[in-house]
Amino acid sequence: MENMMKQSIPIHIPTDSWDSKQPERTRLWVDEINSQSSTSRDETSESLSAPEEGEEQSEEETEEENVQMRKNTCTEDITAVPAKKLLLARAMADKLMQEKQVTGAIRELIRCVVLARITYGDGHWRLAQSHANLAYGYLQLKELPLQAKQHAESAKNIMLTRTHKPDSAKEKKEILETLLTLFYTLGAANLILNTAEDCYQNLQKAEKIMEDMQRMCKTKNEEACVSEKQLTNALGRACLLQNNPVLAREYFNKTAALVAAKEGDCTEELISIYHDMAKAEQMRGKHDKSIEHLLQAHSVAVALYTKLSVEAAQTALQLAKGYAAPGRVQYFQPAEMYFQDSINAYQTALGADSPQYFSAVDDFSIWLIQTGNKEEAFDYLKKSLKTRLEVFGDFSENVAETYYKLGSISMADGDVKKASKFLKKCVMIQNVVYGAQHKKTRQTQQFVDKLQKND
Repeated sequence: MENMMKQSIPIHIPTDSWDSKQPERTRLWVDEINSQSSTSRDETSESLSAPEEGEEQSEEETEEENVQMRKNTCTEDITAVPAKKLLLARAMADKLMQEKQVTGAIRELIRCVVLARITYGDGHWRLAQSHANLAYGYLQLKELPLQAKQHAESAKNIMLTRTHKPDSAKEKKEILETLLTLFYTLGAANLILNTAEDCYQNLQKAEKIMEDMQRMCKTKNEEACVSEKQLTNALGRACLLQNNPVLAREYFNKTAALVAAKEGDCTEELISIYHDMAKAEQMRGKHDKSIEHLLQAHSVAVALYTKLSVEAAQTALQLAKGYAAPGRVQYFQPAEMYFQDSINAYQTALGADSPQYFSAVDDFSIWLIQTGNKEEAFDYLKKSLKTRLEVFGDFSENVAETYYKLGSISMADGDVKKASKFLKKCVMIQNVVYGAQHKKTRQTQQFVDKLQKND
């Protein structure tokens, strides 16, 4: 009888590549299930052999009842342990995700996939649900789009290759949530990977599913992994990737409204949304509107933090670039002011030896050269050179680029001797960093050779 039961109820062990501890855990779970199943069968056998007093049953009826009881008992026992473990693993994964405990959350989500396969089998929507949740976890917690895409595709294959009939309204809601999670994750992963078409198609499917869920529930679903603001923001960024700034603007406006309605109009989340809105307006050639959104982002950063914080430095730099983009003379003064605000904030918050500080100085210097303020650009770069040498070392890409800019400015001013000095140092470093045959090295060497011929 024991052999018959083992044949009638197969245990599906995962064949995907998991971490080294997972197969051992799976073996222990299966042993535990078999042990409990065996104990339960013995108890059932004893109870069946002693009918209640006064009860008469034919042999045929008794045998049929015994067979049915054995089936029910075996099925319940063999799935009870992993099913309970699955519920516990889901609850633990949710808790750890909220607490941003990345490693623990991913471990529990992987455990959910294993337990769902053991409990429900390879083609059940519950397994797809676990794959979708794991994919979402990889994307949100670890920012690993390839792994997220792989598990979302596994969930998609299960959901689309079989018919899944929900037993209740609750199950229907869970199935829709699974579809929402997997299509959103596929879209967001493709967004990171810059595959515009796949990205937008999957996010559109997620949007349609969310609309169906809202119609079904009559209210917005706060329990689903994917929120409406996440989805609309991703759709806006997907539209930017497809060079559709008009539609992107609509999605970003909707996202900003959702965030403001829930968290107020001075929250950190709005900063990145305003930057996206500014990018959409800039793509449309609406520089004034773009600057307006950048000012909103900077105002929120200064209000939440301080004027000399890293966050304010970042928004000030974006605002300076926004003013610089049109190339209008009337914007030169505010552009210079916000460039300097950014540099000062980075210097105060992170120090004059931070990469962010050097990057802001480089951006400001390039803009000064473009606007004809070469001497000021030269001074900023020369002042930062000593610190760059201390931070990056004599032979580094950053120092080589600084020498190249100093040489180019000197050449533009007609100081050939000074230009040659800086460019020779530049090409010497490039030979070490890139090699003699690299495009940058050869280009600088040609520049030096021309200067020497004209000297």
